[in-house]
Amino acid sequence: MEKRASPSQQHKALPKIMDEERSVIARYQEIALGREGWFFLLRYELTMLLCKGLSGAAGLWLRKKLYPKLLGKVGRGVVFGQDISLRHPGRIEIGDCSVVDDGCVLDARSEEATGISIGSHTILARDTIIACKGGKARIGNHVGIGAHTTIHCCTGNRVEIGNKVLIGPYCYIVGAGLYRMERTDVPILEQGLDLRGGVTVGDNVWLGAHSTILDGVTIGNDAAVGAGAVVTKDVPPFAIVAGIPARIVRNRKDSLTGLQDVQDCRI
Repeated sequence: MEKRASPSQQHKALPKIMDEERSVIARYQEIALGREGWFFLLRYELTMLLCKGLSGAAGLWLRKKLYPKLLGKVGRGVVFGQDISLRHPGRIEIGDCSVVDDGCVLDARSEEATGISIGSHTILARDTIIACKGGKARIGNHVGIGAHTTIHCCTGNRVEIGNKVLIGPYCYIVGAGLYRMERTDVPILEQGLDLRGGVTVGDNVWLGAHSTILDGVTIGNDAAVGAGAVVTKDVPPFAIVAGIPARIVRNRKDSLTGLQDVQDCRI
């Protein structure tokens, strides 16, 4: 069932961020940290200054030591690349032996205690963006996320990605709802969102490069999505879908040459 999120629900944090009566530092803390206090602010700033752009083994070692002190929870053997951006780091959890590559953005601004949860043995390739904006994103174990992929959710919505999922580069997973635009006398921004429950991606799924998964979609276990597809409806388990909008072109269980089927769908 669709839910409508009012503009006031969508932008609860904006009055604090844009309140001219608050100091610039207080507004910055609202955006970057999600909490006030000089001690945490100084620790955050020093960590970013020392770690963010430092290359080589020295940078890897320093980030391994300092980033866990900012984040909510970090497992063993996590690797952090250069130029990572962290927002509300205390709401971020990362499991054992995962990798956050260069240029990634983890924006955990959320009403949840944990905005972003990343499992073990998961790789976020270069320039991946995970942005909560009030919602929650959960990434499972043994997941590979391709470069320049964006995972986006918002207040009242979630993105859930299962285990052993392959996500190609430049994918867009939109657990953020669609703006209403029925009225022409009111700006679209002020008409609210149609929230459709977020996005759920099951286990062992393959999302091809440049694919888009829209809000409200569930992709069943063991399914595959062709490159460039726009998925607007649920995908059954083991289905192969392709096109704009995506449609089922084959079922993996019916195929004797599964790899060739995937290649035929240009995944």
